[in-house]
Amino acid sequence: MRARGLFCVASLVLAACPVVVQAETFWSPELSLGAYAATGDYGSGIDTSLGYMPLSLALERGAWRGQLTTSRLVVEGPGSVLVNLGGVTRAFAAEEVSWRRGTGDALLELGYTQAADSSPSGGLLRRSSLTYRLIAKLPTASVEKGLGTGELDVSLQIDGALPLASSVVFASVGYSDRGASSLYPDILSSGFAQLGVARRTSARASVGLLYDFRETASSLYADAHEASLYGSLEFDRHWTLTGLVSAGLNESSADAGLYFQLSYRW
Repeated sequence: MRARGLFCVASLVLAACPVVVQAETFWSPELSLGAYAATGDYGSGIDTSLGYMPLSLALERGAWRGQLTTSRLVVEGPGSVLVNLGGVTRAFAAEEVSWRRGTGDALLELGYTQAADSSPSGGLLRRSSLTYRLIAKLPTASVEKGLGTGELDVSLQIDGALPLASSVVFASVGYSDRGASSLYPDILSSGFAQLGVARRTSARASVGLLYDFRETASSLYADAHEASLYGSLEFDRHWTLTGLVSAGLNESSADAGLYFQLSYRW
């Protein structure tokens, strides 16, 4: 399943690139640059600081969306925390606090959005939608520096959205199948879920609340629970700025996190 999922996502992204150049009316590209910073001990007793800068190229056509993400990563701590995983089995002694930086793992994603029947007889659910995502994490981060597991991971995710008046209620549920890692021998496959609400405050601005749950990636740590407040501002039909501030609800989560993303859509 992993090889097949990776092939499907890579084929979509690579095959779509020349189509964008030759027929832009068929494909809608979007380029996004993000910056994330977080700090906390994640239940290990020693603080870890994370800096993460992802660069993403997305291509949309109708209900389909493909996305490729590369990143830079900076970690200061004992080497037992990875971005999006929280605590995992320590790669180094717990007392060894080091500063490491390098390329993060790359992500390939394929998504399909299914809108409900828009006929009046559909009732409230006629405005809802479901998005199915297949995400492959490519092991491009340095194993020697403790920035990645060195293994291919595959995640399946389902997102649901339901507009209610000027708000949108949304939820996600998914599962990550992680490859066995020699660096983190105790790493586990695990599930995750999100629940949130967003509300339009003007024609171009919106705010929202988000609850995030991640099942532990190691038997040495508990599940992670976080709450976030975010806002989005559309400067025009091309540029969008999104910001998010998060707080951990238990010891296995980051104490605090801050994220910004600037996107440009052709």
